[in-house]
Amino acid sequence: MPVLRFRRAQPCAAPRPGAKGLGTQPIKNVGFHRIPRAPAKAIVTGVDRRDESACFLAEWYLPEFTQQSVDDIVARLDAAAATATDGGTPVQLLVTLAVPEDEVLYGVFGADSPEAVSRTCLAAGAPHQRLSARVGTRIRRSPR
Repeated sequence: MPVLRFRRAQPCAAPRPGAKGLGTQPIKNVGFHRIPRAPAKAIVTGVDRRDESACFLAEWYLPEFTQQSVDDIVARLDAAAATATDGGTPVQLLVTLAVPEDEVLYGVFGADSPEAVSRTCLAAGAPHQRLSARVGTRIRRSPR
């Protein structure tokens, strides 16, 4: 898969002296529109995990998508992750997202390597169709 790289846009011209965007951020000119420059946001990589582990996104395509099939897969993944962790390879299923309309189940794992996630999925009898490595996550315990 090709890797896309993006560069930060350079202003076309200097902003008016003293011009401000949202809050106190200076306005930068991009193209013909003045767009306030947003402050950089940090990526949080999980909740209740060891700092040295990373997050991985697994995807399963389920043509016979039902609530029962999702519950069954999640229970097997949780059990396999607990077994792997007890065996000395820390793996945690952090969150799952079910999208019935697209017949897709997503799972975010905290682990030290993608191989650990793949082994856990295989042990659960649910090999993933796709695994994205080291994804950024924002997982909150409760809504604000």
